Amino acid sequence: MSMEGSSNGSLRLVLLHGNLDVWVKEAKNLPNMDRFRRYKKNSTSDPFVTVSIAGAKIGTTFVVDNDENPVWKQHFYVPVAHHAKVVKFVVKDSDRFGAKFIGNVGIPTEELCSGNTIEGLFPILDSSGKPCKKGAVLSLAIQYTPVEMMKFYQMGVGNECEGVPGTYFPLRKGGRVTLYQDAHVEDGTLPSVDLDGGMKYIHGKCWEDMADAIRQAKNLIYITGWSVYHPVRLVRRNNDPTNGTLGDLLKERSQEGVRVLLLVWDDPTSRSFLGYRTRGYMKTSDEETRHFFKNSSVQVIICPRSGGRGLHSFVKKTEVQTIYTHHQKTVIVDAEAAQGRRKIVAFVGGLDVCKGRFDTPKHPLFTTLKTLHKDDFYNNCFGTTEDDGPRQPWHDLHSMIDGPAAYDVLANFEQRWLQASEKRHRISIHRSSSEDALLKIDRIPNIMGLSEASFVDENDPESWHVQVIEKYEGTLNGTLELGNISSSSKIEDLRLGDNNFIGSIPRSISKLVNLWRLDLSQLNTQGSVDLTIFSRLKSLNGLYLSHLNTTTTLDLNAILPYLKSLDTLDLSGNHVSTENSSLVSDPPLLRELNLSGCGIIEFPELLRTQHNMTTLDISNNKIKGQVPGWLWELPFLDYLSGANNNFTGKIPSFICELRSLTTLDLSSNKFSGSFPSCLGNFSRILEVLNVRQNHLSGDIPENMSQSLVSLDLGHNRLVGKLPRSFISIPFLQVLNVESNKISDMFPFWLSSLPELQLIGLVPGGTQFLTQPCSYPGLYGPSINEVCGCIHATTCQQSETPDPKEDEDDEEVLSWIAAAIGFVPGVFFGLTMGYVLVSYKPEWFTKAFVPNKRRHHNSLK
Repeated sequence: MSMEGSSNGSLRLVLLHGNLDVWVKEAKNLPNMDRFRRYKKNSTSDPFVTVSIAGAKIGTTFVVDNDENPVWKQHFYVPVAHHAKVVKFVVKDSDRFGAKFIGNVGIPTEELCSGNTIEGLFPILDSSGKPCKKGAVLSLAIQYTPVEMMKFYQMGVGNECEGVPGTYFPLRKGGRVTLYQDAHVEDGTLPSVDLDGGMKYIHGKCWEDMADAIRQAKNLIYITGWSVYHPVRLVRRNNDPTNGTLGDLLKERSQEGVRVLLLVWDDPTSRSFLGYRTRGYMKTSDEETRHFFKNSSVQVIICPRSGGRGLHSFVKKTEVQTIYTHHQKTVIVDAEAAQGRRKIVAFVGGLDVCKGRFDTPKHPLFTTLKTLHKDDFYNNCFGTTEDDGPRQPWHDLHSMIDGPAAYDVLANFEQRWLQASEKRHRISIHRSSSEDALLKIDRIPNIMGLSEASFVDENDPESWHVQVIEKYEGTLNGTLELGNISSSSKIEDLRLGDNNFIGSIPRSISKLVNLWRLDLSQLNTQGSVDLTIFSRLKSLNGLYLSHLNTTTTLDLNAILPYLKSLDTLDLSGNHVSTENSSLVSDPPLLRELNLSGCGIIEFPELLRTQHNMTTLDISNNKIKGQVPGWLWELPFLDYLSGANNNFTGKIPSFICELRSLTTLDLSSNKFSGSFPSCLGNFSRILEVLNVRQNHLSGDIPENMSQSLVSLDLGHNRLVGKLPRSFISIPFLQVLNVESNKISDMFPFWLSSLPELQLIGLVPGGTQFLTQPCSYPGLYGPSINEVCGCIHATTCQQSETPDPKEDEDDEEVLSWIAAAIGFVPGVFFGLTMGYVLVSYKPEWFTKAFVPNKRRHHNSLK
């Protein structure tokens, strides 16, 4: 029944539209994949299983520690609307720096369509299709129920109006929808709108309606959002800033017996460590919200949404590929219905209940800073203005759904809640956030069921047909077809990237002459790409064509002469020719260019004239020789990555002329010589400096940018001491000086840096070894186990490590880190070795561990 002995290409693509009932039971005879077994006797794999369909992960078991015969007995009930050939069960070994592939089992979707339960022991196959180990099997059961067999789906509109196909929820009839412009509309500020029958359209007050609904709820209040900020005031009448906060209101309702659940996106750059919290670069306030409700009956889950592809750097502050966020913004409550009963209503749209979202159609900049927007100042673009203004306006749309479709919004929340509260270890991280937290509304007699919630009067002008569209990320698939498009189309922004489309780029795209942004990244073209398709798109400002899986070498000369308005170009992950690019006549003045992983062997001469360039990524190529001097003369360059090339020579002193540079990554090259002494010129600009894995020598400069957030000097030939001037870098969060020739006392003085979170040091050798492993006043977990034989003249090991194993260990354990947490006036804790981050290890590995996937498939 599994894919053993058959190729994936021979399987049939099937639409699974319904529910999957999945049991992951146990595995037997797994191989020992533990990278740390040379440090600990009898150590073996820490296995877990992920379940996915069409590239979307739909379930993950908890991790079983140190067991080659793990037992999970874990159940998943998952809604699906996917075209797929197989349902994949991938067995992985959990490492402290990620996870390592053990093997997989694939259940063909065609076999599932019978509706029968597929159950048994299935061989676990490696990437070549062979058993990962003799006798290695996975015990599982899976059953598919199509929507045609599901009662709730049969309550839709019917065949006369099917709605959007290929989605989980059907089109519902008999609903009512209230549309909102902005969070609040003051009376008389918008023009009157006439409706049929002489009626007037009444402009709703979104946040006030939301507050009233929360106050009137009797059973449940479920909220999900990218950000939920507890000090926000939903009601701000007559310029009165004294109304209560959302947090106080939710606590009050929960104390009155209402079930209050919050599902908030987990910003991977915010942290809570030993009592020390940071807001993160996205400023979603996730940790603040969790902390505020910690000792109340309001239950909060911080929901991780990490992408399976791409790498997001928290310090880059720009989109590398995708940082997956929980962008659903819903408030679901029970409301009063006829005859003393209750019903479900849902607020859905673009407005989070968080800081900066309250606004009116007037969008004032200064006049309301002390009234409506008191303590709610928001200006993400000009953060240095503090509370003096101008505030940043926020214009968006929202809606309230009343009727059957509101129950679909509720079902969607329940699915997300259960997915986010999955057990990751034997003891659940979210002990109180289990399935029991969700009310079973079908067991509450006074709440209407889905079939009762419809407004059946077809003549009611307020009766709507409503469909809730739920798609897992990256699950749009099939051939990319745009149908009949006329040149008069007004489409300006078309984003189809990061899905599973296959086939060539439709030539009809050339008719979309008003396009301003086009994203076709990750399109599996499986053939040639003709860039001249885009030559008619004269208004195109942003073009994103990364990872097209093409057999064509993309030639910049074939496209740049035509796109005079082009500002941003992303061709990363394709083979790109930059030869003779200097011959392009009158090229567009690009602001952002991403040529990462494009097989480039020489520095593109085209860049010489790009005086507007702010972001340049030429990493992961084969460029050799010295960096041309004219690169350092680009006046507005803000982000520069030339990592993982073959650059040689010294880092020139005129690099310091780049007065706009905030991020410089020259890691994994062959630069030699000493550091430019002028780096202190970046006193208020440079935030990220990465020169890891070069041949730099000499002392570490005394003067560094006082704005540094991350400094990586690891794997060079630097000598001397760690400069005490680093104590004057107030925002420094990451410092890595591993694998150099530094000879110094352990730098406990770094504890005075308030933001410092991670320090890269190396046990062994000669650096930082004159101090004992203990330190007076140093609290937290013992580091003696990690220090081990650090001071001993000899060190006995239980086994002789294999040379290949050493190489793998060195790449996975790219550096030993110390995580420092501060509680002012009480203590600072330092944990060496494997205790890295108390709460968010995935943030650490994504942001700071080098991406080895291009070298080792085992680190997927």
